[in-house]
Amino acid sequence: MAKIIFSSWNGQVIDGREKEPQHRPEPVNLNLPDRLDGQTVRAFLGWGGIAIVDPEVNVVQALKVYFEQVQKESCGRCIPCRIGSQVIYRKLDRLVSGKGSAADLQVLQRLGCLVKDCSLCELGQSSPVPLLEALKYFKSDFEAYLGNSLPVSEDLSYYSILTTPCRNGCPAHINICKYIGGIREGRYQDSLAVIREKTPLAGTLGRVCVHPCEENCRRQLVDEPLSIRVLKRFVA
Repeated sequence: MAKIIFSSWNGQVIDGREKEPQHRPEPVNLNLPDRLDGQTVRAFLGWGGIAIVDPEVNVVQALKVYFEQVQKESCGRCIPCRIGSQVIYRKLDRLVSGKGSAADLQVLQRLGCLVKDCSLCELGQSSPVPLLEALKYFKSDFEAYLGNSLPVSEDLSYYSILTTPCRNGCPAHINICKYIGGIREGRYQDSLAVIREKTPLAGTLGRVCVHPCEENCRRQLVDEPLSIRVLKRFVA
């Protein structure tokens, strides 16, 4: 992909904002596309953090557009994600419109940590990551909105792909989180139905699949990956 201006993706911080293009470091293991739906990608915001390609991208406005989408994707089952994402969006909107205060930045920091730590699913736990990274590495961009002269506004469009690392690793792109959630709650038929949306061979795959999903399972950051293939066989 194009040269990265800044990236905190997957915890690997690359900061080339003060460097000439030819001197910017190449990211390692940053497999992100250059284009989506025919449009050139200027920045990525998601579970992995932030990756910026275009130096003209307004990070604060990008976060506002991002959280506008996050609150739509929230299933609403847990309060931290459902309400937290809405409040974060409103705070960012207030900031971008020139009505924000230093107290709003403190609220964004605390709320981002709360949503990340207290949400039930990966969407809620990962969606605040780019906000927290931006508050850490782009604090001056937020503070610029507290002055008398606001940064130039721009029309940003956010292309949303709701996914997880395990689902990305699955060749069939089965909604793994959803069917495991069904198993956890004892809704076995619902869980099996989720698998069958993508493949009729739940029992077979539960035995012979090489389970690349488990290699991408974020649980391994804590102890070990979930036994996703075995759970598929169980529910089949």
